[in-house]
Amino acid sequence: MERLRTYPRSHDLLALAEGLGAPEGVREASRPFTLSRYPDVAGTLPARLYGKAQGEARLEAAKEVLSWVEASLRP
Repeated sequence: MERLRTYPRSHDLLALAEGLGAPEGVREASRPFTLSRYPDVAGTLPARLYGKAQGEARLEAAKEVLSWVEASLRP
């Protein structure tokens, strides 16, 4: 974003990652974001929507994204 000189105000990880070469893990990590941010959207607690396997998959995706961010911040 600094390279592009644009600083959008958004919570949409996909929109922010677009054009930055972010890994596919962004898509997986972003899926539950709206439901966790706005729990009344689903009509139930977000914790009831996901099982252990889904949680682990999203955790791995988040780790992938974090590794990409850390590598991107290195000079």
